Amino acid sequence: MVGTTYERFADVTCSATTIRRRRDEWLTARVFLVLEQICLQAYDKIVGLDLEYVVVEGGITKEPYGGEATGKSPVDRGKWGTKRSLLTDANGIPI
Repeated sequence: MVGTTYERFADVTCSATTIRRRRDEWLTARVFLVLEQICLQAYDKIVGLDLEYVVVEGGITKEPYGGEATGKSPVDRGKWGTKRSLLTDANGIPI
């Protein structure tokens, strides 16, 4: 659901508030991290991760309104933001 509003998925059976609350509970319980590891292990077992070459990409996401996950960046003239990094195998599979 990253990059979209929860209202798009909400309906009479589940409100946007409930979706956000469950998301927060799952983040606290590390459900998504465990699911990510299960998916990586399954992919590696079925297809195989190609770790001969790995690529790391990083960037700073600007956060003009701040928030708990943001802070002044020492490498970007003190602007507010969050640094995001991604590591992929040779086929572009996120690790």
